[in-house]
Amino acid sequence: MNTLNRYIANQRAYVTEKQKQPLIGFTNQKGDQATWDDIAITFTNSQGTKVNFLFNNQNQPRANIGSTFTQDDKLDTETHHFLFAYTLDVLKEKIINGVKRDKVTAAKWFLCALDDNVASACPDEIQDAIVSMKYTNNLPSFFNWLHQHLMIPASYRPSITKKFNSIRSKSGDDALEAEQSKLPEEKSLLALGAIFKDIIPPYTNKYDKSDISSWQTLMHTMQHHRDSFTCTMAALAMASPTESQQSKSS
Repeated sequence: MNTLNRYIANQRAYVTEKQKQPLIGFTNQKGDQATWDDIAITFTNSQGTKVNFLFNNQNQPRANIGSTFTQDDKLDTETHHFLFAYTLDVLKEKIINGVKRDKVTAAKWFLCALDDNVASACPDEIQDAIVSMKYTNNLPSFFNWLHQHLMIPASYRPSITKKFNSIRSKSGDDALEAEQSKLPEEKSLLALGAIFKDIIPPYTNKYDKSDISSWQTLMHTMQHHRDSFTCTMAALAMASPTESQQSKSS
């Protein structure tokens, strides 16, 4: 327990240092200066862009910045302040606001599911909390932050499997990468194109698609169509990735 207490002490010391910083750009639901105890806050950067953060518990899982909160909706004070400290660090990252919000939300739902200080819980309890979560894509960032600031033992490295594949949840770069990863490799396309050209000849007149004279041999009743059928199906498969192929990109 002494070892665990050291990590909890690191957490509290880090939060204390963060609380010395003025909350510039933060407002609460009423538009007033936010405090460390507000359940819902809005951060506005120097360009005027806003992002909302909610520090509520699981009583209102679908709450938003306009929701009405009571004392029953609050996280316990230590967890709330701990999550706020994480939020301040996430806001410094060069990522879009939607991803910043999602990172904090993932950490919040993990802490709610765990219902304990992450440095006090055993690895099995941490893993069970992760498994119970619906979306975990942004949770690795939280554990990286915990390790970076020595807030949990180095041996606490749970398995985190992404569970949400929708491109709408990704940043612009991540979404583009996901879409591109669905495409077949260029060398595969080139190889298929060469085989396709050998098996299925091109139009005699590329400007007249009704002229299929070059295909007459393919239409002969004695002609074996296995090769041409295989090429056609391969081309269709590459043009329409299956669900299993799409899932590999997420």
